[in-house]
Amino acid sequence: MNQASVRWQHVLKQLTRPVWMAGLLLVVLFVFVACQPAQPAAPASATAAETVAATTAMTATAAMTATAAATVTTAMTATEAMTATAVATATTTMTATETVTTTAAMTATKETTATETTSSAVKGDPKAGGYLMSVVGCGCHFNKDLSAMAGGNKFEGPFGTVYALNITPDKETGIGKYSVATLIGLLRTGQKEQDGKIKVLHPIMPYMALSHLSDQDVQNIVAALLAQKPVKNAVPERALKEDPQPFTPAQSPVAEAPTTGAARGKYLVQLANCSNCHTPKTADGKPDMTKFLAGAQVQKAIAPNLTPTDGTGVSFMTEQQLATFMRTGKYEDGSEVKDPMASQIKNRFSHLTEEDALAIAAYLKSLPPIVNKPSAKK
Repeated sequence: MNQASVRWQHVLKQLTRPVWMAGLLLVVLFVFVACQPAQPAAPASATAAETVAATTAMTATAAMTATAAATVTTAMTATEAMTATAVATATTTMTATETVTTTAAMTATKETTATETTSSAVKGDPKAGGYLMSVVGCGCHFNKDLSAMAGGNKFEGPFGTVYALNITPDKETGIGKYSVATLIGLLRTGQKEQDGKIKVLHPIMPYMALSHLSDQDVQNIVAALLAQKPVKNAVPERALKEDPQPFTPAQSPVAEAPTTGAARGKYLVQLANCSNCHTPKTADGKPDMTKFLAGAQVQKAIAPNLTPTDGTGVSFMTEQQLATFMRTGKYEDGSEVKDPMASQIKNRFSHLTEEDALAIAAYLKSLPPIVNKPSAKK
């Protein structure tokens, strides 16, 4: 083969190679396009550039199909793996809300659990409530054997027999099964609903005096009661000759208690039920309000006249001396009071703050003087 012929064949090969490659590319493109799902026709106003862009986007989408599927699968796998955590998180987040909702709904119900009663429905301060419990005198409920307010102490009289209730938040034998509303009702009125009926506590429980509790203070006492350690102690049922009559407070309680002066003193004297010993009783056993705090017989002792009448224990004391006496049981000359007031001071009034003791003294000094000289029973 001559040199000219060889050169021509070389040129021909170079020319046919691009044509062959272009043909192959056209075949591949045709197959690719034929395999794609039908696309809506481009708007008539679409330009060539827009058509190319749409085709390019379609190509990219098609090319990413496998990657997208893998991404979704991966995301689903992670979600499935997180199912337990997600449920736990949702439950944890809802716990507070559900507890608040449940408690709010159950505030007006009959009974609830200790967990529900100690929820956010309790708006009181346990420390402030504990102080009031000390002054008011919840010692009747103190069980010496159990060293707790677990009740069981027996009280007998013409009315029959009653037992101090277990006022620790035990769910079975104490107050842990009661709602906040029920506990407030028991403190202020001595009443609760039981088995579809209203049960009234015997008035040896001084709910008539506690009916004066302010809205805040009654919450404080409930908070203090529920803050105790639950102690299991089943108390015997009472045995009364007749059921107590329902009690309705004469006045609605105030929202906030007075904090200073004679008004504070009056409030504390009401809660401490000083009238129970220092006001004489009528023939039917009711307090004689014409001789309010003017002294009375208490078993074989005398509860002295607390009004500022000449010759009484209050008349010769200054407010400061009276406040000191209530906290210590000691008179100005150093002598000490005898029972039963001695035990009341030791167990209750010794816990008074100086300010509250002075407030009580101011109130007693503000009372109208009433002449009354009760004599002790022999």
